[in-house]
Amino acid sequence: MEAAQKRLTEESDILNALENHQFAIWLQPQVEMTSGKLVMRKCYWRIQQPDGSWDLPDGLIDRIECCGLMVTVGHWVLEESCRLLAAWQERGIMLPLSVNLSALQLMHPNMVADMLELLTRYRIQPGTLILEVTESRRIDDPHAAVAILRPLRNAGVRVALDDFGMATQGCVSCSI
Repeated sequence: MEAAQKRLTEESDILNALENHQFAIWLQPQVEMTSGKLVMRKCYWRIQQPDGSWDLPDGLIDRIECCGLMVTVGHWVLEESCRLLAAWQERGIMLPLSVNLSALQLMHPNMVADMLELLTRYRIQPGTLILEVTESRRIDDPHAAVAILRPLRNAGVRVALDDFGMATQGCVSCSI
């Protein structure tokens, strides 16, 4: 009973954080070493702490997954990323943005339709959104993952493997 109550409290806290704008997108520049030129940015999300600071506490992603909210939080991250990209593109900035995509998000039945809808709604230019599939979360069927990603690649989304080589993953993933 205590574990169930804890999970409900965590779920409520996460949903409240989303509703109350306590999640934020943080950007890390990716710079070409030889020229010093900014070549892309990587998107990270953080949550506001009680002291006002922003952080991603240890275990938060696991708690979000355990509460069944990774798809919800992940969709928020994808939408905020597309909104940001659209604002850049309206000002003529065609800098790519890389966003992590968990295996849970990738394998969700509505992921492709939702992502294509975001690309259309925000008029994201081909080649400017990079989805980094996190290999730290297990993908049971890499062939299915490749098939899921194909329509997104056809729509101009670039695909990368995040932290490639940090976990065990079959070489079939390289064909993404």
